[in-house]
Amino acid sequence: MSPLIRLPFIFATTYGATVSFTNPNPSITESERRPHDSKTTWYTYMMAKYVGYIRGTYWLAAAAEITAILAAEGYLPFSNRILNILMPRGFINDLRLTPLSLIGTLLTIAGGWLRLKCFRALGEFFTFEITVRDNHKLVTSGPYGVVRHPSYTGFVMIFIGLCCWYGSSGSWIRESGILDSVVGKVFIGAFTAVVVKLMVSLLQRMPEEDRLMRASFGSEWEEWARRVPYWLIPGIY
Repeated sequence: MSPLIRLPFIFATTYGATVSFTNPNPSITESERRPHDSKTTWYTYMMAKYVGYIRGTYWLAAAAEITAILAAEGYLPFSNRILNILMPRGFINDLRLTPLSLIGTLLTIAGGWLRLKCFRALGEFFTFEITVRDNHKLVTSGPYGVVRHPSYTGFVMIFIGLCCWYGSSGSWIRESGILDSVVGKVFIGAFTAVVVKLMVSLLQRMPEEDRLMRASFGSEWEEWARRVPYWLIPGIY
């Protein structure tokens, strides 16, 4: 199987990740920002500030793999030099689709789609940081009529999908040789740790968000919580 078959899946997976890490609204103002009264609040504030670097890293990995594939197929000049840098092992045909990588792409696309639905449902009220905006309304329709934190459901789907995509055999991370170097191991390990910590911090935010919404909307929130008791997965959690 030609590595070219991976190209549309690279774009789809990277786009799904980009959606997850793209704020649909401008950053909140200083007057809207709540005190960083917990490590979780501080960490998500820092991630909202520097999330562009996470998006850039995903696109950098995508560009590296796409460039390597096109060079191997003879579409680029200086192909041998490019392959020596991007594929030091020299086995370009090891880049392939596997059942696990396909599952990863599907999860990432589905999670990105769910995140987009949440962005549209909340509109101007969707923010990366915990806050209640002026004239804030409690949105209980769309995905918020199924679970109370569907955007986090989407994020978890994307996180699992990316783990499957990048961690499966046949991926550029696994097959290029980047993990054979100390620098590569340190970079990939540090980046993975940052994203894992971000996911954990987001999940830890759910009770904090519920407390803020309950304090802001009172009986309206309580009625919604009775109708929609689950945080992430209907009927389970």
